[in-house]
Amino acid sequence: MSASENLPSFPFLVETNNPNVENNLYPFLFLYPDGNLFVFANNRAILFNYFKNQVVKTYPTMPDGQPRNYPSTGSAVLLPLRLKKRTVESGEVLVCGGSPKGAFTNANNGRFDGALDTCECIKISNPNCQWVMETMPLARVVDDMLLLPNGHVLIINGASAGVAGWELDLR
Repeated sequence: MSASENLPSFPFLVETNNPNVENNLYPFLFLYPDGNLFVFANNRAILFNYFKNQVVKTYPTMPDGQPRNYPSTGSAVLLPLRLKKRTVESGEVLVCGGSPKGAFTNANNGRFDGALDTCECIKISNPNCQWVMETMPLARVVDDMLLLPNGHVLIINGASAGVAGWELDLR
C-alpha cells in the first residue's frame, strides 16, 4: 500500500478551489480548544474533526464573497478565547485583507488590482454565527496579523495592490 492510499479525503479544499478564477492554497487553520480544526479556504469555512475525518460544522460564506487565501493572500488570527468554568464561551476568527476575485489573472496580464480593505469576523462558538464586516484604514494584500498581549490585533507588512505569486510584483 502506498502512502497516498492512507491519506484522508478532504473534499472541502476541492469544493473551494477554482483554478480558472481563484485558488485556495494555504488555507487558514486554527486548532479550537475542543480539538477540532477551524479551516478557512477562499471565502468559506468549516469546523473539522480530523480524527474522524468529518465536517462538524459548515459556516456561512463571507458576504463579500472575496477570496482570502493564496494567491489573494489576506491574513487571519484566532482572537483571544474567553473561558467560563473551563468552557470556551467565545471563540472568534478575524480574516483581513487580500485581493479581489480575478486579481491573479489580471496580475499575470500586467494589471495590479487594489487590495481589499475589509476584515470579516465570525464567532465560531455561536451556533447561529454570521460574518461581521469592518473596514480597515488601509487596504492590504500579503499582510501579516499579530495578536498583541493586550488582545489587540496589529496588521503589518503587505502591499496596496497585486497578489502573491511566482515572479509577480506587488505594488
